[in-house]
Amino acid sequence: MHEREKLKEAKYFYSRFVKEKNIILFKYNLSAFLSPTRSILQYARKEAQTKPGGLSWYNSLMSSSVILRYFRDKRNTNIHDEPVVPATHYVVSKILVVRYSYPDRFIKIFGKIEALLNSLFKSEDRKSQEANAKTQVTYKFKDWNGNEDIITLCQKYIQELENLIHDGVSNGFISG
Repeated sequence: MHEREKLKEAKYFYSRFVKEKNIILFKYNLSAFLSPTRSILQYARKEAQTKPGGLSWYNSLMSSSVILRYFRDKRNTNIHDEPVVPATHYVVSKILVVRYSYPDRFIKIFGKIEALLNSLFKSEDRKSQEANAKTQVTYKFKDWNGNEDIITLCQKYIQELENLIHDGVSNGFISG
């Protein structure tokens, strides 16, 4: 019916939250992503059940896909029970840049290493190191059993929806 159109809409919201650094805007775009993806499943089911073998085809796909069922339920929870709240994971990495040539006596004087290291890092070096610090933020679903973050999991979901549409059209169960 309108599955391909809803897939385009879902990809739009996916592209928005993939780029998003703000958790609030990430959640809004994720919530918006869930609605058209659920519509794809609803349209496919509604159309498939009017065709011989269509409902069996649809039910078979749903029962064999953990991801399709998970996101179906995730959208239903988001609409009917509570908003989706991703778990946020921060990874901070710091790049240490040392610009100093160590004399041989430095290596031999083990007791004074700490004092020498402290003297090596002037305030400009500290500022430069802070500028090189990188923070990586990932979002995960607390109730997802796999290791995938939300972006990776949604990418897999989109692929499964594309496969569902292709398979449904190829077998004449949906018009797409």
